[in-house]
Amino acid sequence: MGGSTNRPLINNITTSAWHAGWAISVPLGGLIIKEFSYRLSFYATFVVYCAYILMAYLFLNRYKDKNYRPPEENFIEEDMLDLYI
Repeated sequence: MGGSTNRPLINNITTSAWHAGWAISVPLGGLIIKEFSYRLSFYATFVVYCAYILMAYLFLNRYKDKNYRPPEENFIEEDMLDLYI
């Protein structure tokens, strides 16, 4: 996405998006449960999960035949493995 100089900004944006999703979905879910029932909440969750699975499949399926590997800079060097074990 961006270089190392953009990393803090990108991290801040993704964290804010994650928290905004929770801030919106929890009250909305409570309202749906209160007004309708748990059934609609479970159906909505099912639809969202199915949409996610389909999008992930379509996105990842593009790399199936291409022997895709991320850029070398993202791999951990073997001498650095000792730090993680």
